[in-house]
Amino acid sequence: ERGYTMLSHRFDLNAVASATEGFVGAELQALVNEDMFPAFRDKRREIETEDLLDAARAMVPLSASHQPVIDGLREMVKNGQARNASAEPGAAASQNPEI
Repeated sequence: ERGYTMLSHRFDLNAVASATEGFVGAELQALVNEDMFPAFRDKRREIETEDLLDAARAMVPLSASHQPVIDGLREMVKNGQARNASAEPGAAASQNPEI
């Protein structure tokens, strides 16, 4: 274990997960990093759920802001014009519907 078991006691993880749907790991890390500075300036308090929710409302994940590009890439994979980098070697695009 990495010591993350206490997170559920400090944060409403369901609320944070709902507010950050479509975010990737780097975006979640940026969210926390962004929240650290105001919390530190505000009497050096710890980050709270509401801080994360406020920051999430202010961010647009790449999965939303670049949706047309992502859809175009997925279509290229389906049409055989590109290969899904996550696919098993030699697998056809039809075997990787989660693109």
